[in-house]
Amino acid sequence: MMQATQRAVGEFIGRFFAGLSPTTEDMHEFCARPLAHACVWANGRMVDDVESQLRAWMSNDNEPGARTYKLPVVIVALSNDYTQTAKEINYQVNDMRFIRLPNDPKNRVFGLKTVAADRRMQICIIAQERVTADSIAAQLSQFVSSERNRRFYAGYRFSGVDAGAWPVQIDAPDVYGKSVQVDGAKAPIILTTDFDLHSTLPMFSAPAPGEPNDGLGDPSNPDDLAGYPVVISVEGHEVHSDARWEVHV
Repeated sequence: MMQATQRAVGEFIGRFFAGLSPTTEDMHEFCARPLAHACVWANGRMVDDVESQLRAWMSNDNEPGARTYKLPVVIVALSNDYTQTAKEINYQVNDMRFIRLPNDPKNRVFGLKTVAADRRMQICIIAQERVTADSIAAQLSQFVSSERNRRFYAGYRFSGVDAGAWPVQIDAPDVYGKSVQVDGAKAPIILTTDFDLHSTLPMFSAPAPGEPNDGLGDPSNPDDLAGYPVVISVEGHEVHSDARWEVHV
């Protein structure tokens, strides 16, 4: 479940990077890079130790045979743990519901619950000069404050089928860069911003091996699971004064 949110955050950051306007000389070079050489994931769970993250970036060789470490760089971190979203913001489906996935060619019936999860995201902007760091931070503020960017979607798959896109909402879009001090006379400018992500995580289920199923898949194959059995028809037969019903599944 968590990997889908991380992929969605990566796509979100990619859209932010693609829309940046270079307002300084350093940003012209920054915006011309491939995304993977400009915006990177933190080595740890969060950007708590900025100095170690910066050292890792400085020692990273992004291209074979050439050291390409340059500033600015944007480092993104996403927590591995989560807390339940407040009920007034989002709700979760605690009791299993039976559903069909719209893209399932076999039209199987699976179970569904949802988890309403809050996760913490940090974005760290590191630049050699203040004007560049401030420009990236200001454009990040514009991006996340835009109505169409307040929510994005994480795609899931279940039993080899596209299980739809599920929402991730950014809370408190007001962005301000918190300056982080590092040692050294030529220390770069470092700004960090924290976000809360409200995610709806689907939890699908199917019959386990040995349980009744519809015979349309293999309960032991996660890429082609059998669905839950369904009622096909109900027939009634009247015998004298008694009624007899047959249920076909």
